[in-house]
Amino acid sequence: ADDIADLVKNFQVRKVKTVVTTAKDAVKLQPFQTTFTQNGLQIYSLKIKIHITHGKEDFFQRIAALL
Repeated sequence: ADDIADLVKNFQVRKVKTVVTTAKDAVKLQPFQTTFTQNGLQIYSLKIKIHITHGKEDFFQRIAALL
């Protein structure tokens, strides 16, 4: 909760009114929606999808090597 308070304060200092985040992070922020709203912040989320147009096999080989 201290992290959220710091985040809100940081937004206020910078006069931020709108925050755009990934859908994954929006889920983590959902419990604090009231805090954001009470402080005049709107949170929007984007659904991110990857489409590999070339080098797909190389990409997956590199990922597999990291696991």
